[in-house]
Amino acid sequence: MTTRSSLSFLKFGKVLLTVFMSVFAFFSVYDAHAEGSKRLALVVGHNVGSGKDVELKYAEQDAVQMAGVLKELGGFDNVDLMTAPSAAQLVAGLEKTKKKIDRYKTKGEQVFFVFFYSGHADDRALHLGGTLLQSNDLIDRIKEVGADLRVAIIDACQSGSMVREKGLIAKKPIIIELEHDLDVKGQAILASTSRGESAQESEALSGSFFTSYLITGLRGAADKNIDGVVTLVEAYSYAFDRTISGTVVSSQGIQHPTYDMDLKGKKDVVLTWPERGSAFLRFRADTKGRFLVIDKQTERVVAEVDAAPNTENEIGLPEGIYKVKKRSPNGLLEGSVLLHSGSNVTLIENHMLLTPYIQQAGKGGIEPEMMEDSKIKRPWTWATSATALAALGVGSIFMILAAQDYQKAKDLASDSKNVEEVNVTEVAKYDDRRIERRNIGTVVLAIGGAFAATALTLYFVEGRALKKKSEKKYTKGPSLNSVSPLVSEHSWGLGLQGTF
Repeated sequence: MTTRSSLSFLKFGKVLLTVFMSVFAFFSVYDAHAEGSKRLALVVGHNVGSGKDVELKYAEQDAVQMAGVLKELGGFDNVDLMTAPSAAQLVAGLEKTKKKIDRYKTKGEQVFFVFFYSGHADDRALHLGGTLLQSNDLIDRIKEVGADLRVAIIDACQSGSMVREKGLIAKKPIIIELEHDLDVKGQAILASTSRGESAQESEALSGSFFTSYLITGLRGAADKNIDGVVTLVEAYSYAFDRTISGTVVSSQGIQHPTYDMDLKGKKDVVLTWPERGSAFLRFRADTKGRFLVIDKQTERVVAEVDAAPNTENEIGLPEGIYKVKKRSPNGLLEGSVLLHSGSNVTLIENHMLLTPYIQQAGKGGIEPEMMEDSKIKRPWTWATSATALAALGVGSIFMILAAQDYQKAKDLASDSKNVEEVNVTEVAKYDDRRIERRNIGTVVLAIGGAFAATALTLYFVEGRALKKKSEKKYTKGPSLNSVSPLVSEHSWGLGLQGTF
């Protein structure tokens, strides 16, 4: 796909999602946690695939994160987490879930079931630690659990193969169409990729692109109409948009999530209520960009929140300590937040600590920009270094010439047949010149050594001065000495953060 066609695809996809959201806005929202209803989830993650599959780093952690957000904000009565199961164990887990649902249905209760999987797969089966579970078998078993509403979320390579050719249909490389024949009752499948694509992980997000963005959306970032709930359509739309934008520069190509929603009555389904979170973090931005929220204990990114000037965004989080980072035009903004149960903290961008990019060395040495500044701003170091090199060079030349005179005098004496034939005057001339050149060379070398020692001293002196000047010039907001490493809303009332 060319760059131009990629851009056309993105524009069309954005229009498509807008239309899709508008259509659902006319429908009532289905609250699957109403009186007499139950919410169950089976969440699965597996880092190890089959055969030549490269072991994943974050699939199991994706499952842990998803289970956590469903318990915390989704109001689920039961969330079963399975990490690294075999195909037989996964089937047993689905059978166990079916029995639970049967008991609830016997009591006349409605049941909403969510299945989540992060791991390896191909266009035919899930790869589960050397065992396989056929995709068709999985979808049939999800349907057979008997829940009134079923949502399957598959974050795996070629997971788009599990989506029937309804919903999003790839007609041409740059055109997709939305069909509206959503007449199959009670099932939705969200896939992290299109047919034939690879699901990608991100080192920066410490997770897969799709699941990381989906979880951020479920925490409140996807609540587009700000009604206090995140619906299935809102969550998918948010993850769709961010996954495409996050993988647009990937060497593996753009990753296109797909879906198949067959919901009777065409009602959107509530997945989470962000206000149920034990604590809330609000972002007040001055510049456009994204805030990365990182759990300080696990060092995992728990949310990536879009920001625009003069806007505020809020997400629900468990209590704990979080690091927050945001790239700005002038450097990396950093802060930390302490959230207690019931906290409602506002993080203000212009009170975060700014670390200029110029001070961040890359692998292999100093950043080129810093090296260039160093050359310009260390005049005495470079001047004395140049003088030292010149003196050492000249001194070495004189010593070489003195050695040559010594050899010539020695050769002249050895070529004579007897002492009487030795040209005493010629030998004396070479010997006198040798001594003169040796003395000059010794003095010049000593001068060069002195200048070299001076240059080394100046390097450290001017380096300290340059560092102090750079810190004073680039550090924005509170200084390192004036801001405590950790600030909660109880300290300043606004949750202003400094460094961490």
